[in-house]
Amino acid sequence: MLEAYTAPEKMEKPVVVSCEDAKFVTLKWYPGRNGCHKYILEAKLYEALDAEKDRSVEIAQNKIRALGWKVVYEGHDNTVRVPIAGGASACSGIGLLPNSAYHFRVNGVNVKGIVGVASECTLCKTAGRSSRTRKLRPANAHEYFTVECTGDVVVGDTIIF
Repeated sequence: MLEAYTAPEKMEKPVVVSCEDAKFVTLKWYPGRNGCHKYILEAKLYEALDAEKDRSVEIAQNKIRALGWKVVYEGHDNTVRVPIAGGASACSGIGLLPNSAYHFRVNGVNVKGIVGVASECTLCKTAGRSSRTRKLRPANAHEYFTVECTGDVVVGDTIIF
């Protein structure tokens, strides 16, 4: 008995569903014409946008770029949430750097483990760390709002927006 297996056809490039969340990037893709058994999603750092401001991010960027393409998901689903981690975690392959640009591509794999041709790349920017974004609080309200008044205003007056 002869069994013949072919590699899956080239996949459609991944589509960015969401990249606004500070914890995840969500991507979706569609299989090639004849489908496949499972998928391999790969990411490659294009640029860490905080590298010029932060020496530790610059070091992490250099380490991650040296790795090239890294597998961030392998499985049967075609919609995936990839975690955004810190520099050390991203260097070890656990997640993506925050506030960075990444290329993503997907490969189809048949039941015998034969990997197909990689899809075209999609560029995606990860969100910045939530701890870096300033949240509105009473102490910093003056940075977000201005109050124009024509009457007498003194310290302790209640101002309604």
